[in-house]
Amino acid sequence: MDALTAPTRTLFGEFPRAVGVSDPYGDGGLRQYLVNSASEMKGVIEQVRNERNLYASVASYQPLVDGGEYVGNAVAIDKVSFDLDSAAKAAPDADRRWAHPLIPDDARDGDIIERMRTDADVRDAVLGDVCDDARQLARASRDADIPVCGVFSGLGLHVHQLYESTASRPGLKVQTNARRWVSELELPTVDSRATGREYRILRVPNLRRVDHSGGTSIPTAAVQVPLTGEELADITPEELLDLADSPRPSLSIGAEERPELTVREAYKGPDADEFGQEQMREVPEVTAVDNEVAERVIREMTEMPCVYERALGRNPPNDVRVQLGTLLLASGMTPAEAGELIAQLGWADYDRDVTEYQLESLYENNTGTWSCSTLMNKGLCTRADDPESCPMYGYPGGDTPRGESR
Repeated sequence: MDALTAPTRTLFGEFPRAVGVSDPYGDGGLRQYLVNSASEMKGVIEQVRNERNLYASVASYQPLVDGGEYVGNAVAIDKVSFDLDSAAKAAPDADRRWAHPLIPDDARDGDIIERMRTDADVRDAVLGDVCDDARQLARASRDADIPVCGVFSGLGLHVHQLYESTASRPGLKVQTNARRWVSELELPTVDSRATGREYRILRVPNLRRVDHSGGTSIPTAAVQVPLTGEELADITPEELLDLADSPRPSLSIGAEERPELTVREAYKGPDADEFGQEQMREVPEVTAVDNEVAERVIREMTEMPCVYERALGRNPPNDVRVQLGTLLLASGMTPAEAGELIAQLGWADYDRDVTEYQLESLYENNTGTWSCSTLMNKGLCTRADDPESCPMYGYPGGDTPRGESR
């Protein structure tokens, strides 16, 4: 028997891939990890059910080997995903959550879902435009012979166009295809921050949406149900909520033949030259640290999730090791002290002599820490879908081992 239900297997059944778990008691962001198999994915699903919201990356990752040596992972993508968000929500930078006269500014998600079931006006205010866009996108995809399916988020819809998997220029292919449909169909509810992004993580189907308002974890009355293309083509807010009463684990989606995903030249945009063979932003594996004190020290002294979440994995990228070293030295540690701490992290390729040499070099050269924007440009941000949720967002960098700002 398959470890995953049919809809989850169709959308997120290739591995390894990243998952994100909501953290209501931390900084409000998502904790992202790598899962390597269907059984591992199922374990995460069962662990978070009715307690956390679970997301999975729209892409999976394929190992890259150069001269017999593992050098990282390539992004493999088999879908173009559109995040259709409620038009009743306030702008992301607003000091309130909702911007509709029928809905209190800071209403809980669970309360809104309950009201939608009994109040047609609220239901239409939250989901009316979303369903309009979903119908339009599903019908246009069907006319273009592109299989499509959806996942209800509780307050919106994630619509996935399904293609043959590709690891060749996935970022450019996803972005230009998303631009094409948004431009041609004029979809006002599309969240541009979450659509056409090969690193985006979206909701896993058949789990109940959890309300984290006020640091709580309360299951709502909405199951994040999957929908077929035929259902999306005629979906209404009332039908959507009726479907969301219970999970649909056996629903067959995406069984049709998938077309090839190609670059849409007319929609490249001014930044097209920046795209090439994208490589995955390294996602941390399960920590290899046996010493809980060392793990706590690393978290508290570095403070940057993009650094400590990877540094606690088995094989962090070199840029993470450099930033870790400069942060530890800038905190007042000597190279020897920083080296002893790093030695306890259990890196797969740890070499004491190399580590000590690198730390001494960073100290002697008075190397400064990189800024938040530099780390983002290096593709290291683990809060890319919501960077302002990071406690170190906007960090200017420049802290050095000897205390001077460079």
